[in-house]
Amino acid sequence: MIDFLRTLVSTPSVTGEEAAVQEHVVEKFGSLGLAPDVWEPDPDALRDHPGYFETTSYTRVGYEGRPNVAAVRAGAGEGRSLGFSGHVDVVPVDDDEWTYDPWGGEVDDGRLYGRGSADMKGGIAAFVHAVEMLDELGVELAGDLILQTTIEEEDGGVGGVLSALERGYQPDAAVVSEPWEVPNVGIASAGAM
Repeated sequence: MIDFLRTLVSTPSVTGEEAAVQEHVVEKFGSLGLAPDVWEPDPDALRDHPGYFETTSYTRVGYEGRPNVAAVRAGAGEGRSLGFSGHVDVVPVDDDEWTYDPWGGEVDDGRLYGRGSADMKGGIAAFVHAVEMLDELGVELAGDLILQTTIEEEDGGVGGVLSALERGYQPDAAVVSEPWEVPNVGIASAGAM
């Protein structure tokens, strides 16, 4: 899990430049025997959706070259599905006040440092590790696990996650691996809680 997280953190993925980190996700999903679905959100298909709005990242750079990635670990029965979702984009490094290289993924005294290590590449590494452990332990679930890594969240956007939902990745329940300081359970959300 730490090695995968270090790979994610050491791959810059400032909003608008998410493709390289998504390549690592595709590779990881493939190593788990999953079939990654990779696509770029289509703003024309989303524009009429009541939850869609254009962000500065979209108007500045568009969605071309900014893929979402999803994969499904099929369940063994007719149980409900569970989604794990996380965004791969991070905010820019605007200053040089870093004690550690923001793209280094360095581990020191049990902590991993770098841009996105908590928000939210750490959450992505955690849910990928959960799937690895299910596989290692031979745990069969009745329902599907839907894994998705999306773009654009740091600009306040919903284009990435909305595109995944519109593509059919609509689990019965979802865990969004955002690192909130307090427990936060939502029944429903417009996508920007």
